[in-house]
Amino acid sequence: MKRILAFVSESELVKALLTLVIYCFHAAIIGVSLAPSIYLLAIAWKTFMPFPSPAHVLAFSAACGLAIFLYFITGSIVMSLIIRIISMGMKAGRYPMVSFTVLRWLIYSGVYHLAGRRSSITFPSAF
Repeated sequence: MKRILAFVSESELVKALLTLVIYCFHAAIIGVSLAPSIYLLAIAWKTFMPFPSPAHVLAFSAACGLAIFLYFITGSIVMSLIIRIISMGMKAGRYPMVSFTVLRWLIYSGVYHLAGRRSSITFPSAF
């Protein structure tokens, strides 16, 4: 294992590929979070848009708002589960810069950052 980690730490190509793999993992998390919302929009489009009357456009607009809300809920669930799974067994402490634990912390931090960015969208309040 130490030889593999040493090879990864010395090769710029392997570092770049590992970074791309981590970015793909983050993109997959966002995709899984978006899946129910996209499914809802597909059903709404199929139901309301063949005959676009003002009532159908209003209903489709409501479905769009519901899809955003659904994304926030599923995103919170998916990202919190991923964070929980990644952080299982990690303990506070000092670790070598090139170690599996540091890689897990990097992935954890990326997902945590995604969750923070996703929840930073604010809507105007009525009060």
